[in-house]
Amino acid sequence: MGDFREMNPSSYKYRLLLVSFLFFFITGCVGNDKHRLIVDGELDLSGWSFEKDGVVNLDGQWEFYWNDLLTPEDFTALSPPEMTGYINLPAPWNGYSVSGKEIGADGYATFRLRIRNVPGSGDMALRISEVYSAYRLWVNGKKVAASGSVANRWDVEVPHQAITIAGISSSDEVLELVLQASNHNFWSGGVVSSLWFGPEQMVRSKQAFKWGVILFIAGCLVMMSVYHLVLYLFRSEDAAYLAFGAYCLLWTCCIVVSQLSDQIIQVLFPEVSWSAIFRIGQISFYLTIPVLAMFFRLIYPNETPLKLVQLYLVVGVSFSLLALLAPVETVSYWMNVYNIFTAFFIGYAYYLLGRAAKRGREGALFILSGGAVMGLSGVNDMLHNMHVIHTAYIFPFGILIMALFQSFALSLRFTRALTTVENFSVEMGRKNVELSRMDRLKDEFLANTSHELRTPLSGIIGLTESLRDGAAGGLPVKAIEDLSMVTSSARRLSSLVGDILDFSRLKN
Repeated sequence: MGDFREMNPSSYKYRLLLVSFLFFFITGCVGNDKHRLIVDGELDLSGWSFEKDGVVNLDGQWEFYWNDLLTPEDFTALSPPEMTGYINLPAPWNGYSVSGKEIGADGYATFRLRIRNVPGSGDMALRISEVYSAYRLWVNGKKVAASGSVANRWDVEVPHQAITIAGISSSDEVLELVLQASNHNFWSGGVVSSLWFGPEQMVRSKQAFKWGVILFIAGCLVMMSVYHLVLYLFRSEDAAYLAFGAYCLLWTCCIVVSQLSDQIIQVLFPEVSWSAIFRIGQISFYLTIPVLAMFFRLIYPNETPLKLVQLYLVVGVSFSLLALLAPVETVSYWMNVYNIFTAFFIGYAYYLLGRAAKRGREGALFILSGGAVMGLSGVNDMLHNMHVIHTAYIFPFGILIMALFQSFALSLRFTRALTTVENFSVEMGRKNVELSRMDRLKDEFLANTSHELRTPLSGIIGLTESLRDGAAGGLPVKAIEDLSMVTSSARRLSSLVGDILDFSRLKN
């Protein structure tokens, strides 16, 4: 197999795109379970097998009672409450038509469902999550789950989000579920995630698997973050490592806060309120885009305009301050505005990365492929939320793949830099060998030259001194002065030859 460093980008770009496609296809098919939809507020499980078909999602038409917080006793009264209509869950109640007018996110309601012909026997369970902003749930008149404090006014409601698995008894012929929900703190209200129903052990195992996957993704992001932050400590002149490490940490915080807050944060820090956890998650999300923009600027300065980085830095910091200081409901309503900025950035980032890849910039194709995977996973989750497709939430996988591909790009730069150093070391070694050979030649040349010069100079000095001293009385003064000058010049030349010999002993 050839050296990876010598691969032509055109030889592996199709492999990267193929991996991206396979990832989206495979993960998009995960969770494509069988469904049995609720019709007119009832779910008939005749013919359903939990062993074969798995846990059932309580999706479909629930009875809907708008602006009524009803209890099971209200449905057994002589004058039962008047139903507003049926609402398809999971979905926010925003936009639901009541008396010809679409309702907004703010309000409260009661949902009701009857489940008939539950197969098997034994302990059953309901898994509830993402009911905004607070809820209470009864099964056959018994309160089995609650989150926050349901109220008809914003100043009384206590918002809270947690994944709850409530054990219930299925001995009755019909299971009646009555769910109260109120929302005065979030941009969408109601039940926005499927309720699971099935044997308790099966429900808990499915949830544990989901938590395990999220922990795996978070752990991978933490390891990548620590690795690149340590690289930055040893190589502080390359700030790209710092930006990438911070990017991974921010996404780790987002995932843990949104998916595992009730399993990690509220267990370790029970005094932390839900609103504080929500703010932390939003600030982490708001800062991911500016940090990513700075990362692109550091590795592709010619393709990433500085003004773009400055713009998203200002936007990210501004929204972070909003999330820190504003009321929760205000922060929630501004989330969609930031999502618009995010969509524009992602689109422009694809353009920048495409241009960088076309120019042959190192790692651009890796990051572009990872961004495509993350974008596809985001589209999948959006369509899943809109009930256009029935797949699974895979955006955390998309984030992980994006981070992995960015890590590959940085590793490619590091590998190229290491290769350059290795080649430079080899070249320096070769030059040192040549210099050593030249040193030997120099030593031989200078030694021979000094020997050939010193011998006649010694003779000249001896002859001139003899002539000057032996015939001092018979020579004119001018002749004696000339002989002295010859002797003096010969001595200077002899001293210079000595210096040349000293120089010949120097190395390199």
